[in-house]
Amino acid sequence: MNDMSKSKISKTISLSIIQQENKMEFVVKNERAETIYFISSGKLDIEKKIKGEWVQLRILPCPCDAPCRNSEQVIGVKSNETYVFDWNMMESWCGKENIAPMVRKTETQKVDYRIKFIVKRGNQINDIKREFNINY
Repeated sequence: MNDMSKSKISKTISLSIIQQENKMEFVVKNERAETIYFISSGKLDIEKKIKGEWVQLRILPCPCDAPCRNSEQVIGVKSNETYVFDWNMMESWCGKENIAPMVRKTETQKVDYRIKFIVKRGNQINDIKREFNINY
């Protein structure tokens, strides 16, 4: 399955969401004349809507008990270039089994989702959000 949704998420940024069999790709294009910067915590900021409220998805940035890289990353995207964020369509968190931590995973649900990007343009920092669905 390959589903694609494209829209402007601001006057100078477009977002294409491509659903494949086991992952989502968020393709962000900078349509601005100068470089824009995405500020990332190392994991995607995705929420799901449960009973009318947005709830943060649990997405591990690295395996349980492993040291994660620097938590904040700044990703520069030059004019007319794209950057791809991808997600395996799973929630993941650390749980304990037989005392050792292990990754727990669950599949996505048929609910509304929203992805958020933090974008820096010049001296301005903005949150840009876009809702999407997963087609089953």
